[in-house]
Amino acid sequence: MNNWNSNLLSLAMALFIPVAANAQDRTPIEDFMDGFPIELAERTKSASLLTWLAGGDESVYWNMRTSEIVPTAILPRRLPTMQFGEQLIPQIGAIEAETENWGTMTLNQFLARPDSYSQAFMVVYKGNVVFESYPRMRPSDAHVWMSNSKPTASLLVDILISEGLIDDSASIAEYVDEFKGTAWEGVTVNHVMNMASGLDIDDTAATRADPNSHAHRLYLAEFGFPVNGKV
Repeated sequence: MNNWNSNLLSLAMALFIPVAANAQDRTPIEDFMDGFPIELAERTKSASLLTWLAGGDESVYWNMRTSEIVPTAILPRRLPTMQFGEQLIPQIGAIEAETENWGTMTLNQFLARPDSYSQAFMVVYKGNVVFESYPRMRPSDAHVWMSNSKPTASLLVDILISEGLIDDSASIAEYVDEFKGTAWEGVTVNHVMNMASGLDIDDTAATRADPNSHAHRLYLAEFGFPVNGKV
């Protein structure tokens, strides 16, 4: 098996795991393609962080309308984009994985299932789009990036390291004043870039549900919400 095929299989197996919310409690995403009901908008805006991350209808609204709820904004695209090349590899859609609830199925089959709640899937290999599918998103839709933004942020920091403007062996607190005097002070830029801080912020369903866990408090801090009255 080629390296790219092996990596894609691992990725597919990870993404085939359904989210925590029960399917019977969720509205098909197809029903939201032309807009959300006002009741869901109001319910989502008054919901907790845990509800936003739970995978239900509120999660769909929050994922697509993040700038209405947390301090962020959608920046308009004012310059021409750099287009990826395209060398489609249809065999990617035929890669099979064992799913938690539906047995063995291909990536194409998974994306086609309404109860998978998948909205988009893209594979870029050596600068070319080799597979893409948008079963429940329109070209004009915006979706929260979350961990997908890590390569972009890391690339920008790496450029600064290459230019000698950031020392990757220095403490992250040298560049983020708020971290001075905290447990982060012993963590280097290199550790952060490699997601290896060594701090007790394991992100699981259990830690997200525990309001006293470091992971839960980290999410609250990231989105600007207070813990014990203080952000």
